[in-house]
Amino acid sequence: MIAKQIPMKLAKKSNFGELVNYITNAQNKHERVHQITVTNCYQTYYPHATDEILAIQLRNTRAESDKTYHLIISFQGGEQPAPEVLEAIESRLCDALGFKEHQRISAVHTDTDNMHIHVAINKIHPHRLTIHNPYCDHKTLGKACDKLELEYGLAHDNHDPKERGSQSRALDMEHAGGVESLLGWIRRECLDQIRAAPTWEGLHEVMQRNGLVLSAKGNGLVITDREGRGVKPSSIARDLSKNHLEQRLGHFSPSAAHPSQPEQVYQPRPMTSRHETVDLYAEYQREQAQLMASRAAARLESAKRAKLSIEAAKNEARLKRSVIKLLTSGRLNKKLLYQLTSKTLQAKIKNINQRHREERQAQSFGFCRTSWLDWLQQKAARGNRQALSALRARRRTSPAQVGNTVTGEAPKNPQPMPDIRPDTVTKQGTLIYRVGASAIRDDGTYLKVSKAISQKGLEMSLHMAMRRFGTRIRVEGTTEFKQRVVQLAATTKLPLVFDNEALEEQRRAILSATHKSEQAHDQSIGNRTPGPVRPLDRRARIDRQRSYAGIERTGNGPLRQRLHKPHVARVGTKPPPQGQNRLRGLSELGVVHVAERGEMLLPSHVPGDMEQQKSYPNNSVRWTPPEPGRMTVTSGEEAALKYIAEREAKRAVIKDIPKHIHWEAGQGGRAEFAGWRQKDGQPLILLKSDKAEIIVLPTDAATLNRVKRLKIGVTVAFDTKGKVRQKGRSL
Repeated sequence: MIAKQIPMKLAKKSNFGELVNYITNAQNKHERVHQITVTNCYQTYYPHATDEILAIQLRNTRAESDKTYHLIISFQGGEQPAPEVLEAIESRLCDALGFKEHQRISAVHTDTDNMHIHVAINKIHPHRLTIHNPYCDHKTLGKACDKLELEYGLAHDNHDPKERGSQSRALDMEHAGGVESLLGWIRRECLDQIRAAPTWEGLHEVMQRNGLVLSAKGNGLVITDREGRGVKPSSIARDLSKNHLEQRLGHFSPSAAHPSQPEQVYQPRPMTSRHETVDLYAEYQREQAQLMASRAAARLESAKRAKLSIEAAKNEARLKRSVIKLLTSGRLNKKLLYQLTSKTLQAKIKNINQRHREERQAQSFGFCRTSWLDWLQQKAARGNRQALSALRARRRTSPAQVGNTVTGEAPKNPQPMPDIRPDTVTKQGTLIYRVGASAIRDDGTYLKVSKAISQKGLEMSLHMAMRRFGTRIRVEGTTEFKQRVVQLAATTKLPLVFDNEALEEQRRAILSATHKSEQAHDQSIGNRTPGPVRPLDRRARIDRQRSYAGIERTGNGPLRQRLHKPHVARVGTKPPPQGQNRLRGLSELGVVHVAERGEMLLPSHVPGDMEQQKSYPNNSVRWTPPEPGRMTVTSGEEAALKYIAEREAKRAVIKDIPKHIHWEAGQGGRAEFAGWRQKDGQPLILLKSDKAEIIVLPTDAATLNRVKRLKIGVTVAFDTKGKVRQKGRSL
């Protein structure tokens, strides 16, 4: 387990709301956000808790440093602690940092090979409003991680790193981006030569052979390549700082030699792996170059449009000034018109520039550069096997086989399933397939299924295993998972064999029992005594004669095959012709009544309309007059309901809109007149009740004309029939 802070370079760029939006955003992935936890907030829903935390941060006006602490807790590959363990680990680490009473929002991510927790912590205390900055937090986190690993049985990690500062950041960039950095290249290719240089002249000669330049900058030194990329020598190694070099080589002297052709130069390239990536990286560079060219062309076209729009606005302003100049009105009027024209021109130019900035921002998002590993992930998700192999070649060790897994002895070439697209591809080449609410992880060596996998997902995992490993597979995991796999393989009769002898015996036993039950069922059907047969009518006799005549004419195959008609289902599996393609209640079906159990079924027990249902009158489409006390929806009430629905929809966005309710027959009382409306040509009266609710009362045109004379806020009375009165007089 590794716990690390992700600091912001500039405090003004820190935003708690944007951080929470990032860690809680699923990014169209089913397996990204596993659970979200809010701590020490009055609000339990994280968007509302975010607003609460931002309000607390605004109350502290003295702190100038970053007010947000971003903590990441990462576990080794294959480790998936229980939710209660994750909450305990997060709480213990935050307590160790001194954030026990501080507000925080955490999210567990499972879209990578290593389950990790993002914790956004408010460094402002919710009551004291003071800021807390932990001192030497990396040491505190290392000690706390050591204790938690022993307590919860987690894999041990090294919590005393040798690389710190810019060295650690450069290595993190190489690991995250997959491309070799200048600092890492110098450490791997030139460090021994630099340390062996006896003088400053020898050191400069070493730099020239490797396409580098060593020069003074500020109070220290800097190493740059031919493209202008630079690193500090002290970042490469501590013994290469200016003080250490001057102690060994004397006072610094700049290079006096003429530049020569270098033996080797730094070029960004993928990190060394077991898979050849020269062709893939060349394709990646071509696509990125085309992308940048397209962005430059789009920006140039946008700048041209903005320039032409500004010129058109200026020409229009010149024309207006010419017209104003020819006017015979007074000097003061001309001056006012000139000012109005100038303001109009400035407003147009401002709008044009604003649209141009928005277009450039959209172009930046549309033509954004993609990192090398992200590009490989996109290609692998689309089915590129070379990109998938390149991602899997980045693994330093073989993946740990933990949890419920299905694998085989000799895996075939890794390739995605053709009929299902992976939901996520990790940076180490693990394909995550989504099956309903469960997931299947395929890393090329084994298939790992989630704990709550559905029956459909389990069946898909077995089909994938047969496609990947063949018919002989090995199942590892809990006893319940193994029993489910054996039962499913036996009931679906999949042509596979389990590597475990005990599981294979269970599968064969289930198959044998299933086969015996099917034979017994078929035998019972064959030995069943047929019941009395009703005499055939004329139409049935003709059909049977025709069928036998066809059998005699063909004369091919056994009698059972010749009697079989195509597209005829088994008895009881399809409804009769008159009952197909329609909905019918059970009460409408003909039923055979048997008086006592065990009694023989007689023809008299079967009603005559079993085969053909009689026709009965159906008056359900006729209009039925309303019964006393039964409410019917009129056009006025329908208009009122539509108006209420519109106001309630706006009320969900604008909280100042009061709640609207519908007037019901029999409702009366006193209320304030709140106005009138017309909806679909139907007049409506609005009355404000004591509960600050608006009662929508349908009325007629004559009443509406009389109501229009009232003032808003006047107290009126309305009776149970919907009549509105003022001071005892009907309106």
